This record gives sequence, structure tokens and C-alpha cells, in this order.
Amino acid sequence: MSVTVSRDLLGLDPLELNDFIDYSVDDQFLGGQSTWNIVASADSPYVHGEWPTILKMGNVQERVGVWAYASEQLELESKVGAVLAAFRQIQYLLTVTINGQVRQFNCQPSDTQYEMTGPLSANKLGHVVCTVRRTPVLLQGVG
Repeated sequence: MSVTVSRDLLGLDPLELNDFIDYSVDDQFLGGQSTWNIVASADSPYVHGEWPTILKMGNVQERVGVWAYASEQLELESKVGAVLAAFRQIQYLLTVTINGQVRQFNCQPSDTQYEMTGPLSANKLGHVVCTVRRTPVLLQGVG
């Protein structure tokens, strides 16, 4: 499985997140959540409650966890920083390739959290968890 994040807005090549040299993705990867937003609704004495007349699908929120590996602390900080910068862009593409099948998502800035302290820091490991907002329709592939 290959997972890349475009970094066009940063002027950099895409970042490979699952090469098992510098990075790997969590075992709980993707599995998005989306909700319908009611734009307009109607009610009447004959219909109990409100019934939506216009619905709009909100953006999907995906969880993406990434492990960063390094041999020294400064390298670890640099790699974690690269992941954070990639996922905080105003717009980027997340491309997932599994057994030759490509899925590409158009994404917006992510909420992020990261950890590289304590036992993780001692072992030169960093962990970044992103809540990725993407459009409900894939750019490529079937979702």
C-alpha cells in the first residue's frame, strides 16, 4: 500500500507516508465519517415533525495516523514537521494505492495532534494523527 500527500503549495514533491523507512501509516487508516446537512425542511399538520426537502452532504472526516522513524532527535522533529506541514495545507491531494487500485481524495486543512516525547522520543519515534477533511466524492477510484 502506498499513501502520498501532495505538497504543491509548499513547492515540494509528494510525501510518501508508508515506505516503512521514514514513515508508516497506522493500522486504523481512513474509515471516514460524514453527515447530511439539512438545508431546508417542511412541516404541516398532516406530517408529524419536520421533513428535509433539500439535503447537502458535508465533507467527510477521515482519521489518518502516521508514524515517523529517525535515528536522531533533530531528524525526527524534521520528519514530524514535514507531515504536519503537508496536512495543514489549504488544499492537497491524498492518494492511496492498494494492489494497483488508486483512490485520490481532494482534502482541506486537517486538525492535527502529534507526540514525540517520553518513550517515543527515546526510541526516535514520532506519531502524528490527522483528522482529514475531504470532499464526499473521490477524484479517482471508487469509494
